[in-house]
Amino acid sequence: MTTIESVTACVRHLFERYARAIVSGDETLWSSLWDEKAVQLLPGEAVIFGRRAIAQRFRERCFDSVTEFTVSTEEVHVAGDLAFARGTMLSALLARSDGAREFGDSKFLTIFRRHSNGEWRIFRECCNDNPRARPDRTGV
Repeated sequence: MTTIESVTACVRHLFERYARAIVSGDETLWSSLWDEKAVQLLPGEAVIFGRRAIAQRFRERCFDSVTEFTVSTEEVHVAGDLAFARGTMLSALLARSDGAREFGDSKFLTIFRRHSNGEWRIFRECCNDNPRARPDRTGV
């Protein structure tokens, strides 16, 4: 029997590996996190179908400018062999053009599928950017 605590621990560990793969540019680690039939939905991009295509996009995206990446899991729910996680992702990048530091702030909803060996992998991922903080315009 799977407990929510054990699945939450697995999801958090998977996201630690996810962040490590992005910062290190480790395509092998990145690919190992995804289900063979995974689907990734990223802002402003076409839907990406399958682990092979997700790995290809990772390779093309060239994450060598990411210096920090953290994932905060805010909730996890389990429904049989599927688990759902919602949270936020923060990143720091060094712009290649001028060396300026940029920051990313996004939210995600990810579905994981448990395999016959008990391992959880990313089955569906959807994320988008959080709105940037805007200056207070009261009193203008």
